Amino acid sequence: MWRRAAAVLTTLALAGGLSVVAMAAPASAHTGDLKATAVCNTTTGMYDVTYTLELTQVDKNLTGSTKWRVGGSSFDGTPKSDAGMNKGPIPSQGNATLVLGTESISGTSTTGPWVYAYTTWNDKYSKGSDGRVEKLKGDCRTSNTPKLTVCHWDNGTKAYQRLELPVSSIRSGHDDHSKDIIPSYTYKTYAWWDVWETSPIINTVPAQGDQTLLQYADCVKPPTKIDVPAAPAFSDKCGPGNTVFTEPADTTELDWTTTRANGKITVSVKPQAGFAFKNGEPSITFPAYVVNDAPCPPTKIVVPAAPAFSDECGPGNTVFTEPADTTELDWTTTRANGKITVSVKPQAGFAFESGAPSITFPAFVINDTPCPIDVPAKPAFKDECGPDNTEFTEPVDTTELDWTTTRADGKITVSVKPQAGFAFKTGEASITFDPFVINDADCPPEETAAPGEPAFDDSCGPDNTVFTDPIDTDKLDWTVTRTAESITATVAPQKGLKFPAGATTSWTFKIVDTDCIPLAAAPTPTEKCGVDLDAIELPDEVEHVSWKIVGDPRSGNATAIATTDDGHFFADGTTSKSFEFTFDDEECIEPTLEGSFATGKCIADAPWIFYDVKLVDPDEQATSKKVSLVLSDGTNTETLELGELKDGVLKGQRLWPGASVAADGVTPTGWPGWEQKVDGTWQETTGNFAWTRSVTKATLVVNPEMTVDLSYPPATPNCANGPTIVPTGGGDGTTTAGGGIGLAETGFAGTGIAIVAGLIVLAGAAFLVIARVRRKNRA
Repeated sequence: MWRRAAAVLTTLALAGGLSVVAMAAPASAHTGDLKATAVCNTTTGMYDVTYTLELTQVDKNLTGSTKWRVGGSSFDGTPKSDAGMNKGPIPSQGNATLVLGTESISGTSTTGPWVYAYTTWNDKYSKGSDGRVEKLKGDCRTSNTPKLTVCHWDNGTKAYQRLELPVSSIRSGHDDHSKDIIPSYTYKTYAWWDVWETSPIINTVPAQGDQTLLQYADCVKPPTKIDVPAAPAFSDKCGPGNTVFTEPADTTELDWTTTRANGKITVSVKPQAGFAFKNGEPSITFPAYVVNDAPCPPTKIVVPAAPAFSDECGPGNTVFTEPADTTELDWTTTRANGKITVSVKPQAGFAFESGAPSITFPAFVINDTPCPIDVPAKPAFKDECGPDNTEFTEPVDTTELDWTTTRADGKITVSVKPQAGFAFKTGEASITFDPFVINDADCPPEETAAPGEPAFDDSCGPDNTVFTDPIDTDKLDWTVTRTAESITATVAPQKGLKFPAGATTSWTFKIVDTDCIPLAAAPTPTEKCGVDLDAIELPDEVEHVSWKIVGDPRSGNATAIATTDDGHFFADGTTSKSFEFTFDDEECIEPTLEGSFATGKCIADAPWIFYDVKLVDPDEQATSKKVSLVLSDGTNTETLELGELKDGVLKGQRLWPGASVAADGVTPTGWPGWEQKVDGTWQETTGNFAWTRSVTKATLVVNPEMTVDLSYPPATPNCANGPTIVPTGGGDGTTTAGGGIGLAETGFAGTGIAIVAGLIVLAGAAFLVIARVRRKNRA
């Protein structure tokens, strides 16, 4: 009923000459106004309709997402979800005007199809909108036939002609010319049954040929101007086979020609097709290059130095490197009669500065007479007494000396003579040194240090004897004997050695196989804040071990001592072990809930309690981890069990007492202080936790406790705190947020205030018959 009245008033406003586009009510948040604008496209002969959606009364921090679709001529109803929406989504934030898109409709149409949109915001509120374009004249047609610029190929002149032709001429006479250059164009046709030409078919013909040539007057691209290239490099001084010249290669811009004739090289160049020299010349021929093969005059060179030579004395030691020919010099070497003769002359094309045709250097004389050398010293020898201790190194032959060593009758005889090409300065042919006498007689014993006691370990327990037999050395001779009860180690000096007088040379070690006493664990301190709970916890009892505590842990220091019974030992051979502990008397820190809070929030028209509980208990004084929230008005008390602390923290939310939501966890179905009657309406009640609406504080209880501020969440423009009934045009009741306004199907939210205001404005205006009651967008 309200929607129809508002639509009638809108029509009256238009009839009275007022510019009224739409009428908005100050009702609920989030509204959408879907509009359409139609423009005649004279190229296609169709209407181009652009659809926009204006979103108003939206909080600037809210973000939305809109999907939309184009329907048919029949109205499907304002959408209640985005099901079937095949376009979008389009994002938005706060108030915004969204351009949904542009669609084309027939130029003979007077009414466009219905368009539907559905917007969802991040506060879980959503809104459907609809509209279409109406009252079009249906007279949208194409303008005068446009002309296109084409390049027509003339087979007679073998050239292009640039023409301006209408599309009809192109289609009838040029679209089958394969060499013509034609831009892309469109044209309309109609189906055989469309005798009134109400539904044109737009056909697109793709471009044909090189489109870049359409810009030139004769459809021919002018040549690119280029510089005349430099002449190729050339060099030829004198002599055959040394011409320096690289024949130029063709490029994309230049066409080179090289000819060789009569001892000359001629080079010409012309532009490639599509290029032209900047000086206008069709081609360039460079001056001919003359090939010079005449002989060059000889190059003057310096007479080289004589080759290096050395030969002092002795055979096979001549130092001489025979010179090798070069590009300038021709060497000759001859060997005869103990001499080396070297001569040199210039190579062809060269001449000595002295003018001599060749040079012969003084002959080199080879000297093979023996080289004089000194008589070597007698080799070193030492052998005082005892076998196998002779110190003698047999001399080794060298390039100058030839050694001989003989061994016989306990003697070593050494002789030496010069190698071939050498001679002793004394003139002797060889030298034999006095023989060396080998002395293997026993030496008197030498005193050496006696060893220390061998390592031995054997505490309590069988099979744990640790003893390693000593190893004989070049000075010590060991003997080890074993019995069931002991191990005896004896040492004697090796032959030729003696120990100092009184040295210990024998040791006997007793083997002990009695059981060891294990110490299962060490005592542990128990230290809490303060001193009353400080203690030492002793390990479990072990046979043959007794414990005692010396001192009092509560005094700050105490020692736990373990002692074995007589005749028993720990594994390390000891009979007692001590463990000393120190304790402090730091005061205990009381636990707190500092930083914890609880607050009421209205979410999707339902009251919730959000809580964040933090237990600070460094000394573990708290006796419980369960958390509860106690609400009380002095008369009534309600305890809400929130859960159990995990790692000292508990966060979460729960419905306010008396509130309830549907299975989706969001849609409210009950409020404190309200009850729903059998007919579906709501009424206030003193029951259902109505008293909790007046509380301002609550108590978080763990052990310790903490009082926190907590109030029932007030209603906001976006969230209600109770139910209400709002009548609609059809007479049905719609439950909405308390204090809010129910929206009609199409999204228009009118009120009595708006109607009264409209009646005042339109007093005296004529009533008009309207085609539809819903809000529409007009072109």
